[in-house]
Amino acid sequence: MNHCKVPALLNEALKTLCASLKEDLSEFWPAPEGEGYDGGREMHEANMVLHLGAILKDNAHIYTEVSTEDHPNKDIDFVALPHE
Repeated sequence: MNHCKVPALLNEALKTLCASLKEDLSEFWPAPEGEGYDGGREMHEANMVLHLGAILKDNAHIYTEVSTEDHPNKDIDFVALPHE
């Protein structure tokens, strides 16, 4: 498996994300039953992207659900470009 060094800004943002989600989930989990394959209790991926974007918004330009004409069948869920 290849590993890469996580930039400091992202490393701190991910730590904050974990703490933020833990705090939120302690208030709102388990979610009420609803529709869907697991009764509506799943944590949708978009919630994590939203939390991470909120954490990084002061330090980066945030883009979600990114696709390009060069690769029409591929999407990137989240892109954060640091402010210069």
